[in-house]
Amino acid sequence: MNHRQRILLITLMTALALFVYADVNAQEAESTETAVLDIADNFYNNAAGWHVLIPDGWENLSTAEYARFTRDANEIFVTDPAGATVDEAIRAAIQAARPNFAADTTSKTSINLVNGTWSQFLYVTDSERITAHAQQYEGGNYVVLFISETGIQPIIIGSDALDTAVTQAAQLYDSSLTQPVTSDQSEGLQPVRVNTYMNANGDTVTALGRVVSSSTVVMVGTVERDALVNASAYFTVLNDFFLTPDTAPYLWLGVALAFAILAVLVISMFLRYQNLKRDAAALDTLLKEDA
Repeated sequence: MNHRQRILLITLMTALALFVYADVNAQEAESTETAVLDIADNFYNNAAGWHVLIPDGWENLSTAEYARFTRDANEIFVTDPAGATVDEAIRAAIQAARPNFAADTTSKTSINLVNGTWSQFLYVTDSERITAHAQQYEGGNYVVLFISETGIQPIIIGSDALDTAVTQAAQLYDSSLTQPVTSDQSEGLQPVRVNTYMNANGDTVTALGRVVSSSTVVMVGTVERDALVNASAYFTVLNDFFLTPDTAPYLWLGVALAFAILAVLVISMFLRYQNLKRDAAALDTLLKEDA
């Protein structure tokens, strides 16, 4: 086997190895149908292509279909339900988390977060409060719920005016909360504002808020501040929600380009080899004529 034949064989073997590697990876991606919890404390739903952070201190009760984390009678529930509209998707998510829940939304709004635009729906019953954030992307629905039996409700206001945004969130929680009884704001790169209010029943309502990007995230409830801080993990889960883009078309495009380049190289080497054979034959003929 001469030098050019060895190069041709190595090139063909490389192309075959690339094809086998791409095919195996594609099959592994298609065959992954269950959710995986990896060591980085993230819940991965590989079938739907999304993941969220597992908050520290919360019990992880997730399944292959949804992420579910609980702490102190509060629950974070993340899923990708079917539905033609955001309303249908949220109803389906609530039905999956709380089959017997029945309440109309008290507020609907749209907010912009670092990971896209979300619809925010608020619900209230005698025993529970639910905040739903939903996003539609490329035909899919993605819903993040916060369900509380302790009267806590996360609310996002599309404004970075911290003082007014916290009061707006408190009024969405309870329309009778107009003026704070006390206000306190920490200093620093990311100030935290804590307002307290008195509701119609004489209960103290605390609102804890901070600015994230161009919005203000606020936890409101008739609980101690520490409970609101613990529940604020919901905002981390929501902001950490990541939808893995479908890169399979780019993979196959790259493989096709690689094969095209290899094909051009192989054809070029073959043509050069044929030309060299003709040149060698011509030289042999000339040498014989000279002899």
